[in-house]
Order: sequence, then structure tokens, then C-alpha cells
Amino acid sequence: MARAQADSRPGESDETWLEIQDKEYGPSPLALHLTRAHTWEGMLEAGEAASISQLAESIGMDQSYLSKTVKLVNLSPEIQKMIMEGTEPESLTLAKLRHEIPADWKEQRRLFVDAHEKWPDFEHQKQPGNEHFGGRGVIMRPLSG
Repeated sequence: MARAQADSRPGESDETWLEIQDKEYGPSPLALHLTRAHTWEGMLEAGEAASISQLAESIGMDQSYLSKTVKLVNLSPEIQKMIMEGTEPESLTLAKLRHEIPADWKEQRRLFVDAHEKWPDFEHQKQPGNEHFGGRGVIMRPLSG
């Protein structure tokens, strides 16, 4: 991903916008959960806990939450990289990933990435006079999350 450089006015930093965002806002919730997933999976593989339920109890975490979070390690390397770089589609949410994650990486891409790329571009609606109306005169807005 090409990063846009911050304005290079005298006395200002040469940090990229992504670096400024990371510094000011921290990693995205998805990136945090993916990091936790790998940490907890590593703890299981290292034998620090014999099961998800034992791990959940030892760290004081809800077993269901921990189990759903650990499943994120099954995302394809491509999708994990997108999440860590902050380049994943806006439609890829933690709520979507809490459901079943297909084992097949091509199917993951189809569900989580390609489906978003085929959605209509709603950005032009933000310009006055460019509203699109659905049935009964309702202004159509993109679905969020």
C-alpha cells in the first residue's frame, strides 16, 4: 500500500499519515484482536493451557469470547496482512469474523474482500445534488459494518 506523506511544511515531521494515525489512535480493533488470537494460540501450542476453557479460566476471560477470537488465526495470510496494515475493506468487521471462517483461503477472499470490491461506490452521494433514491423516496446509504 502506498502511504501518503504528511505535509512537509517547515518544522513538521516527515511521518506518514499511517504512522501519525497509529501514534494518535493506536492499532485498529481488528488488529488488536488478531494479535490476541496469535498470542493465545501460541499459549495453547506451548502447553501453557491444555484447552480453550483452561486458558480462558487462567487469564480470566470468557471462554466463548476467547474461542471466537482464537479463530482469527485461521484467516489467510493475505487477509491477516491487510488487517495489520489497516488496508482491509471497511466491510470486514469483527462481528463478521466472529461467525464461521471458511478453511479455504480463496473462499475467505471471496466472502471478506472481493464481495466488498464489487459493491457500488457510494462516495459520490456525499456531494449535494447526487442523492440516489430507492423505492418510496428513501435516500440509499451504504451499509456500515
